Amino acid sequence: KKSSVVISDDSDRFRRIARQVLGNDRRFATCSWHMMNNAKKVGKGWDETTLFWPYVGARTQFERDGHWEELRRVLPAGAFASLARQKEKEENNQVSWTLLKHIDAGMCMFGRQGSNNPVEQQHALQLKNRGQNPYVFVKAWCKEVTKVEGKILEAAQMMKDNDAILTPWASRVLQESVDERASLQLDVGVIIEFAEAVMVTEEVDPNVFVQYAVNLEKRTCGCAHWQWHGVACKHAILVWEKYQEQLTARNGVEMEADEYLETRA
Repeated sequence: KKSSVVISDDSDRFRRIARQVLGNDRRFATCSWHMMNNAKKVGKGWDETTLFWPYVGARTQFERDGHWEELRRVLPAGAFASLARQKEKEENNQVSWTLLKHIDAGMCMFGRQGSNNPVEQQHALQLKNRGQNPYVFVKAWCKEVTKVEGKILEAAQMMKDNDAILTPWASRVLQESVDERASLQLDVGVIIEFAEAVMVTEEVDPNVFVQYAVNLEKRTCGCAHWQWHGVACKHAILVWEKYQEQLTARNGVEMEADEYLETRA
């Protein structure tokens, strides 16, 4: 299917063969794990979990720029140079390997640990079959990915038939957020404006409090749950419900919180 994304390591030869087999309309992305691994080969001694993956997963340009400066400051020269070369390719719209650029390109990438999406999971399973024959690999890859895409389309059709807005996974995540509001509170007398950030206080441990900024218009929260999963977090739900209460007091108009949050997820 032309709508799927081919994700591989940074191999021009592979992409060339893949385009010959699949056509020029197919979108390509580069495996972010390979970017990290290649950088570590030329510059060791740094923690990818706190440096590399936060940059890859950034959903705003501001967040992305901040993590990049941290990489520039901490990484060995060789490792940073390796990532800088890949960043230049990405900025020139050659291939994408970070979440923000995937989103800009209209690619659907899931925030699941270990892989960008089901297609890349299948690609990882098939990688050992590539060997020295990219053409054979592409044929095997396409055969298995078609099965994966078929399952995804079948699940989407079931949701459509059942008038469902969220997948079972997203519904479960949303319900967990609804159930976890007891430890949260808003400042007394706060007036919530839809386009402005509101601080939510959470008691994470006995007498230990952390504040998170929620912006309903931007669909963001300082805990990053909303941005990462695409489903509203407990902080956002609390703010939305309070916002609805205040709207009702002003003009008597109210939407159901679940209805709004599900349609905006």
